Amino acid sequence: MQSNFSFLEDPWTSLSQMCMSAEKHLYDDPNACIMELGNFAECVTEEVCRAEKLPVLPGQLDRIEALDNAHVLPSQITTILHAIRKSRNDAVHHSVRLTSQEAGVCLRNAHILANWFVEYFDMDAHPEQFVMPEQESGAPRNGQTDASPAEPAPSPAPRSKALTVLAVLLGVSLAANLVQLILLLTIR
Repeated sequence: MQSNFSFLEDPWTSLSQMCMSAEKHLYDDPNACIMELGNFAECVTEEVCRAEKLPVLPGQLDRIEALDNAHVLPSQITTILHAIRKSRNDAVHHSVRLTSQEAGVCLRNAHILANWFVEYFDMDAHPEQFVMPEQESGAPRNGQTDASPAEPAPSPAPRSKALTVLAVLLGVSLAANLVQLILLLTIR
């Protein structure tokens, strides 16, 4: 399999290896894929902070904000860095089981980030168009056996019953407050 990130190999071998590892885990372990992409994004912000002579702050959120405040990051890159950071936090800190589709979105975003990174350092690299890696036939998907092609893909389960209940309660509360506000406005 040709990697979408082989253009990073010289001189950023470790970054290339992180992304190649993420590609390998896309279907069999999406959480591992996203963790690798999170590590990649953290290394990118650290390198850019060093290049900009900004302090390399300990947290990814702090580094993203520092680079954004210094007007180093285009808005698309800021958005991508936050998206990868949030997905990684879900996988690592919140024990959320992410899907290969979610990991695929992060992988595509990491490719955009890698292209920007190469342009930022004005490296003589020629990135290829992103191609979603194909799942190897017979390989487990998300740690489970692959469904037959005739079966529709199961819809993802809610991430947390507590979050679902909270969303319902907030929705009911919001609707009740909206009704009260309308009544108050019509009375006056």
